[in-house]
Amino acid sequence: MPRIRPELSSGIDGQIWDGAAVIFTAPLKVTLGGQAAEVVAGRLARGVISGVVEIQVRVPARLNANGAVPVFLSVGGAASQSGINLTVAQ
Repeated sequence: MPRIRPELSSGIDGQIWDGAAVIFTAPLKVTLGGQAAEVVAGRLARGVISGVVEIQVRVPARLNANGAVPVFLSVGGAASQSGINLTVAQ
């Protein structure tokens, strides 16, 4: 089963994506500092190289941190690499 809809042809990687909206069909999960973040939107970013994904999340209100917090992303069970951080300021 594809993870995005509509499916993209394999020959478009590296080209500027300015096509139709593409949505994920697999669940997107994000944690910030070990806390679940609400995923507001997830899509291929328009106007940049195909394959760049834009994911918008809402920072958990109870995240009590200043500075770098670890970010973890999974899409349908495929996990992001470790060592990615987001700077949070209150």
